[in-house]
Amino acid sequence: MSMPRRTVFVLAAALATATVFNAAPPAEAGRRGDALAGAAKTFRKGFKSDAKIAEATFARVAANLAKGVAAGTTSSESAVKDFGTALAFFASSLHEAAADAAEGFAGEAVTAMSVGGDPSLPGAAAGDGGSLDVFAESIRADLAKFRAKTRKRAAKFQKALAKAGGQRRGLRVTFEDWTFTMRPAPDVGGAAKLIPEPVRLWGALATRLNDGRIIVTAFGSAAPEIDDRFDVRLARGFDVRALGDFLRSGGMDVDATGWWSFTDVINDPFGGDTVVAGNAQIHFGVDHDERGEPQRLVHGGIISIP
Repeated sequence: MSMPRRTVFVLAAALATATVFNAAPPAEAGRRGDALAGAAKTFRKGFKSDAKIAEATFARVAANLAKGVAAGTTSSESAVKDFGTALAFFASSLHEAAADAAEGFAGEAVTAMSVGGDPSLPGAAAGDGGSLDVFAESIRADLAKFRAKTRKRAAKFQKALAKAGGQRRGLRVTFEDWTFTMRPAPDVGGAAKLIPEPVRLWGALATRLNDGRIIVTAFGSAAPEIDDRFDVRLARGFDVRALGDFLRSGGMDVDATGWWSFTDVINDPFGGDTVVAGNAQIHFGVDHDERGEPQRLVHGGIISIP
């Protein structure tokens, strides 16, 4: 179930829906949890439904790519690029579904708080152990499970690629945390304005093809407000490469859901442009000056170059 994305909930909208919000009587609330227990269950169920649909699509794509490589009907380059793109899209679907669920639950919490005029309404107040906390922890647990299952699926694709690859030196896959924060914060006067979240790396893949070319995929989340205002850098010693464009050339694109991704070949071995094997760091260049140069680097994660 997908809910419309919103950045601010105003009191007028909450009061407009107040007539359809039915808080459970105290005795019922005591047996079933607080007044928002039903909303927490509904929006988590919606998240899992959307996530499972996206997961099934990704699973089909991954299986077909592995079969194509094994049969020789899909080139290694195409398979690696398509797998990276599909993985990034699947992760973006989870990110968006979680954000939509959070905003939907916050809308219900705003309504409940506003009707009762209670900024500390049980279940809507973060940290009281009620429905808001349970909902957030449930989404985090769900994301952790999807992450673990996806890692296993990536491992199967790695094996298929290696088996059919001749002299290929391998595909490396790493996942950082698949994060979720409960945003926005509900209050009696409407949900609080969203403050931009930091740029985050969710995962990266690196593959060296037989001809020496290296394909890298990197993906993660960022506030839509910083579209083209940061860059993603792969650093191996003094060798620093942009995954996408450097800030001075335009930076990284962030879509309206708060997602960025990159998949492409990063070197030209035919022109003498080699990349040394070993661990590389992924950094974000931020706070650019008038020349488009970053004034600060933020660490994102690491990926091993095969």
